[in-house]
Amino acid sequence: MTSPAPWPWVGAVLCGGASRRMGRDKSLIDVGGRPLALRTSALLDQAGAANVCCVGEGTPGALTRLGLTVVPDPLAGEGPLAGVVAALAWAAEQGAEAVAVVAVDLPALRSSVVRALAQRCRVGDVAVAVATTSRVEPLCAVWHVARCRSQVLRAFETGHRSVYRTLQTLAVATLSVRPDLLGNANEPHHLPTP
Repeated sequence: MTSPAPWPWVGAVLCGGASRRMGRDKSLIDVGGRPLALRTSALLDQAGAANVCCVGEGTPGALTRLGLTVVPDPLAGEGPLAGVVAALAWAAEQGAEAVAVVAVDLPALRSSVVRALAQRCRVGDVAVAVATTSRVEPLCAVWHVARCRSQVLRAFETGHRSVYRTLQTLAVATLSVRPDLLGNANEPHHLPTP
């Protein structure tokens, strides 16, 4: 039995946002010896992404100095759905079929979760494969470019800003994930201790 052909998908780390509760740029916080943006980018690479970028940047030039590809968020300040719009546009430019969009502040996330989401997104008519705990975790998902880009853009252009509400209009597959793997580091006490 032959294994399935490689599937061209890419990864995008959402690095925008004001980080008000954290008090500093979350993407640059050191966790396990690496800034979160670098750590999350490496995780997407390990999961099988053909290319990885960071969408948005809290501290101008900082992610580029780390050697990361930065895609400016032309809709900065408009929330995470704007970051998803930018990630889908970048994925289309890359010729990718899908893009894994992951928030930078998920320090316990594992590459196996993203890999499983990518496989779920490949099946049938799934537009988005999203991680769930006791609720949907919309910033840990794989978005199929052809099946959802126009709908996501239309939702944004008509005033929607909620990723969760936008997901409700799409064909979604879910992946149950342990809650500890999807804990957001929104405040200093949420960061893992060395």
